[in-house]
Amino acid sequence: LTSHPPLYPLTLSALGLAGIDLISAARWVDIVTFGLLTFLSAWYFQRLTGSKWLAAGLALWLLSSPPLVETYTSVFAEPLFLTTGVASSFLLVEYTLSGRRSKLLGAAILGALALLARYPAIAWVAASVAATAIFGAGTGRRRIVNAGAFAVVAFFPVAVSVLWTTSQPGAEPTRSVQSSIDLAGQLPTLGKSLASVFWFWRPTRIPGI
Repeated sequence: LTSHPPLYPLTLSALGLAGIDLISAARWVDIVTFGLLTFLSAWYFQRLTGSKWLAAGLALWLLSSPPLVETYTSVFAEPLFLTTGVASSFLLVEYTLSGRRSKLLGAAILGALALLARYPAIAWVAASVAATAIFGAGTGRRRIVNAGAFAVVAFFPVAVSVLWTTSQPGAEPTRSVQSSIDLAGQLPTLGKSLASVFWFWRPTRIPGI
């Protein structure tokens, strides 16, 4: 808890206290979150397009995507991060369309969970705050107030977590929050890797199809 975001270890701990073996608990977290990601994506895509066939095609693509299959069969926090982040984005879009603050609150809570799962979700949450301020319902002042409320709800839990972590004697620095990372120096490596990554993202061929 002192060197990693807390949501994933706390989730496994809660399942372990319920009597579930930790390896089995990790598997169930992957299964449930992958199922939720696929269902929510297909369901929302069907709402946008009105086509059940396109939604089914998206679901099959997600289920056969090598990066997602690899991610959702591992013992990492990414399944929780991706599923809560995507669900947050869907609710945020619904808020911009309907103006209902309950959906904005739900998006902020899910954004907070994504941030508690993986600290890089700060970019996701920051983009959501900006989207609320720009595309949210109401006047400019109301949009700014709602964006501020979103930021408070989304950032407060992780702020408490980081403050608690840094207050622990002998705690290691949080691995995802390090100012010494040379991002500019990593850009050439990133550029060389993009082509192979996009090629790897091809859906896995299903035998017999």
